[in-house]
Amino acid sequence: MMETENQTREVQEQILQRFMKPLEVKEEEAEKELVESEKFFKAFRELFDNRLKDNAYHELNVEQSSVSPSSLHKFAKSGSTTVPLSLLCEGENKCIGMMRYEATAATFITRLFLGGDIDAEATAKTDPYTISEIGVQNVFATWIAKSLRQQVDTELPHITTSFPTEIDLNEITDHDVSVCSFFIVYGPNRCRFEIALSDHLITGQSVADGKFASHLDAPEQVSNSPLEASVRLKAKPSTLRAIKNLKVGDCLSLSDSNRLMGQFVVNDKEIYEGEIGKSAGRYSFKVARSVQKKAENK
Repeated sequence: MMETENQTREVQEQILQRFMKPLEVKEEEAEKELVESEKFFKAFRELFDNRLKDNAYHELNVEQSSVSPSSLHKFAKSGSTTVPLSLLCEGENKCIGMMRYEATAATFITRLFLGGDIDAEATAKTDPYTISEIGVQNVFATWIAKSLRQQVDTELPHITTSFPTEIDLNEITDHDVSVCSFFIVYGPNRCRFEIALSDHLITGQSVADGKFASHLDAPEQVSNSPLEASVRLKAKPSTLRAIKNLKVGDCLSLSDSNRLMGQFVVNDKEIYEGEIGKSAGRYSFKVARSVQKKAENK
């Protein structure tokens, strides 16, 4: 039990340190991660291109577009609710990636897998997806997972495909992902699909970066574990003489204005600046800005 509590505390500290990092350090790390992601997806494109050629049609080509940072939940919410979303999961709820393709890709890939005129230009779907088409997307996502398994040392993820409205994001831990668009090119068709993959999978980062807590009983253990949080008064200039002359019963002015400013502190780290006052008859702390925002504005 003690070991688990210590691990929880360490992960909390790492999360807070990442939250408190100066803006320029975060930008440097983000740029480095973006370069790593681009290299990763370039290698993936080659593997997936070969898999399509070997298992589907040898004249297909896969092209890669740019990489952009996002989060798992943001990616899930950014697409159409009528387009199925494939989840790549390790275990029951640990989602490491998502995949979806545009409506024209759905038409073309269904022809490719189930038979049809792949030389004809694919048009965007306007009718609801059939069970067969959803099944084809699930197979396509499985091929993606198999290519990933060739690239990184990971078990073959469990694949599920359903509509975004059927996915409960509250059951999926949100975290940073890198998103890359790909195009399957054949004849008049250039069909786009998108993959969002966890940064920890791309960079080989461990749990120590604070993005996952798989070494604990559950990710919620970190989020729900207690922290030492307090509100402190904003530092007020004084002198040693004034402090030495204090006596029991003396009254100190806490502010030179009608506003009482304070700091919200977690584990001895200032997270927010704000104002101390009353709300609904109770003493409260109103957040004015985060320390990160303050650093950005300097």
